[in-house]
Amino acid sequence: DPIAYAMGTGSYDVQSIDFDNLQSVVGQISIRAQNAKTISTDYGTKAKIFSLDEVSKLKTKIDGLGARERSAFLGAIADVVGADGVGIVHRQLGEEYSTGFLLAADPSMRANGVAENYFLGKAGIAEKQTKVGIVTSPSTGIPLKLEALNGLIDNPVVREKVVDSITAVAAGKVMSGTSAGEAMTQAMTEIVGEIYDYNGRKVALKDGVRLSDLEDAVRSNVRSFERLKGVVAKLPNGMPLTGEQVAKLLPDAELRMSTTGEDNTFDVVLSNGQKLIQSDGSPFTIKAVNFEK
Repeated sequence: DPIAYAMGTGSYDVQSIDFDNLQSVVGQISIRAQNAKTISTDYGTKAKIFSLDEVSKLKTKIDGLGARERSAFLGAIADVVGADGVGIVHRQLGEEYSTGFLLAADPSMRANGVAENYFLGKAGIAEKQTKVGIVTSPSTGIPLKLEALNGLIDNPVVREKVVDSITAVAAGKVMSGTSAGEAMTQAMTEIVGEIYDYNGRKVALKDGVRLSDLEDAVRSNVRSFERLKGVVAKLPNGMPLTGEQVAKLLPDAELRMSTTGEDNTFDVVLSNGQKLIQSDGSPFTIKAVNFEK
């Protein structure tokens, strides 16, 4: 436990955290986030922000907060630790808290009340409150609105988390007076985005980005690759592709939700089912942007 050891020796300015004092939480977490990589390297362990004992105390603190306070508290932690630190805290908190933390870590999700509704809905579902009954398909038991996810999300683990998020956010909205149908529609848009058909497959776009913006992004990539000489990408089997070849393949390629998790960003999948890979080995992605915003 590198954090506990550093705390005991006074190394790296690591001190104990008073989770009832936001100033103590923010100040100490900031120091730890800045030193996380160094501590990890020095002790030969995974990067950590909290000691094992502190993780337990943090979870107790989270459990004792209301939905709004929980969203604000976790959001404050996320803001301080930064993008790299969010991944560390997410891992340390574990599966039970992972989705809620990531929603609270997203400034727009927090500002729009999505994280708060998630926590409110999760509590309502756990307490079996009658208000949160969501209409489901008699044949599958899946909430009706979520059948729109079919053909959009292939990974069952990812789909399960998305379904959990949408259902909980919708439940939170219902508890605040929104009708079940409207709550599901709103939650779907907030968590997944607007769903469109593109090249025979569903894509989801968020934050006002439209299908025409995605089509523009593909055309822009085509024009860029037409001008490139030599090998610029490859297939997973190692087959090299020139810029001209990539330009010819892009218009008919499928676009699937990026493994990076970034909104409005898609992996490119060719007609043979293989993903397009950049020359450095990372997935080739296309990002759609609404320039009118």
